[in-house]
Amino acid sequence: MNHLSLSFSCLLLLTTSIAHGSGFTIGAQGAGAYGKLGAAVATVEDASAIFFNPAALTKLKQGQFYFGGTVRTSSLNYGEAVQGITVSTNSKGAPAATPHFFLSRPLNEDLAIGLGVYTPYEIKIAWPSSHPQNDVVVTRDLLTTAISPTLAINLSKGAPGMRAAVAFDSLPTRYHLTRRVPYGQDFATANTLVTGTGFGARIALLYDPVIQSKIHFGLTWRSPVSLQLEGLTDFDSPPEYRAELPIDGDTTMDLKLPQNFVAGLAYDITPKLTIEIDAEWTQYSKYTEERFQWADGSKSTFVKQWKDSLSIRAGISTITALAQLRAGYEVSMTPVPMSTLDASFPDANRQSISVGAGFSMIEGVTFDIAGIYHIPVSRRSSYVDYVPPHKATYEISSIQVVASIGTSFGAF
Repeated sequence: MNHLSLSFSCLLLLTTSIAHGSGFTIGAQGAGAYGKLGAAVATVEDASAIFFNPAALTKLKQGQFYFGGTVRTSSLNYGEAVQGITVSTNSKGAPAATPHFFLSRPLNEDLAIGLGVYTPYEIKIAWPSSHPQNDVVVTRDLLTTAISPTLAINLSKGAPGMRAAVAFDSLPTRYHLTRRVPYGQDFATANTLVTGTGFGARIALLYDPVIQSKIHFGLTWRSPVSLQLEGLTDFDSPPEYRAELPIDGDTTMDLKLPQNFVAGLAYDITPKLTIEIDAEWTQYSKYTEERFQWADGSKSTFVKQWKDSLSIRAGISTITALAQLRAGYEVSMTPVPMSTLDASFPDANRQSISVGAGFSMIEGVTFDIAGIYHIPVSRRSSYVDYVPPHKATYEISSIQVVASIGTSFGAF
């Protein structure tokens, strides 16, 4: 590969993530739990347990269809010095919406099954085509859908207070990336679209000590998943530079989804007032590189050097005569080091707050709603020369609204 081809490859290979405070994970999979910012691994009480803690399905005495969606709007901008003048750029991306669907059914007092369809990983970002980092990214769209059959078992007859579950995840994934490749005052455009499906598993435990009924413990584990995405890359270039680029055609990309653990402890202050604290650890340190193979057989491997991330959440819920009220607070660490911070993934350590409410509109039907505010934060890329190549300061904030409806059917 010649020098210009190598330069192009280095530009094209960057990570697929954006500001959710903990990598590219989407945690808002049900308004009931997310009214507490997801601090629900020990106390989730609807069919979204398929995501938050599948072992809790055995506590539901009726079948439930729980569905809804999340709308997220982000404010992303950065300032970068271009020829001695600071240029400010705002993202032009539209609000992103993701649905969630969960169906659970108890088989008897000890067994329950479930099926979830939701979006555990996503990024949507779009910058103006002329922004200073258009050689890094113009648009990026990553979407992973999880299809999760689940089996839960009540182990209390042999281990009082213990429940467990296993879920299997099919993860069809789509990744679309566009960017510009500079040649002096000219540029080429690269358009890559790759898809693929990976498979993973989750294991969950829930423990309600018989000797202390006010305390609840929850623990979940999600396996790592390796994906090989396949598709096409198209290059639109001035004729004089076309030979410097890989040929149009088949492209493969390696993508790793990290494993994580979530542990939670809840305490019933009164029968109608509960608090919970959760900790979530995600092993992004395994996400060290990305690999592409182009249609001409050339390969590129690029170091990412992400870090493991940790999120701490606290939630509270109380039952009143009119509704169940909820609130939450979260502190989360970004996995992205300063050395790879750029417009492809403007992320930072985050603080977030939430409020929510749940209503029983008619018998057997519930409505949950939650609002989440990610407190604005600013972060600068590394001061080390050329690491990363673009030096900028990023301003990040976002708001999420989650709404869910649950309908019950058929007690065992």
